[in-house]
Amino acid sequence: PNAPLSRGTVIRIGQLLGATTVVTGQVALADEGLAITIRAIRIDTGHVDAEFEERGPLDALFETVRRGARRLAPDAPEPASPEPRPTLAAFEFFVRGLLAENVETQIELFNRSLAIAPQFDRARLHLSCAHADAGDFVQARDVALAVPPGSPLADYARFQAAVAEIALEQY
Repeated sequence: PNAPLSRGTVIRIGQLLGATTVVTGQVALADEGLAITIRAIRIDTGHVDAEFEERGPLDALFETVRRGARRLAPDAPEPASPEPRPTLAAFEFFVRGLLAENVETQIELFNRSLAIAPQFDRARLHLSCAHADAGDFVQARDVALAVPPGSPLADYARFQAAVAEIALEQY
């Protein structure tokens, strides 16, 4: 379960997926912060094209990953309208909500994530889905409609709100 994949296995998976390059790596705690190791492996040769490490504070996980991605693909375009990045604590509650097995726990954890990072629209969308799964379509609709129109996830939120209204038979 926690054993790293061999380079041969990574190359074989890349071949099966039709990839030209596979990016692997790891995240570790180091010096009261994070150390992210990134490797780009060319599938046709098995050669490691790039290998480097990015370091950053614990609460800057996303920025540290973004710096590593920029080093790996410096010519790649920036996303047109990136989502605001939540704090590490908000992201932890979000992931725990994704992994939770019952809907009540999901709702609690997504709410805790949003209490820390109210702009975290992805957590808001998952909270809306959890309310729908619990059969509370009014809450599902209202939570989805709280995603601001300028958010990169606004279209998904409006769709989710519409699905909730259909369940409420409010056409």
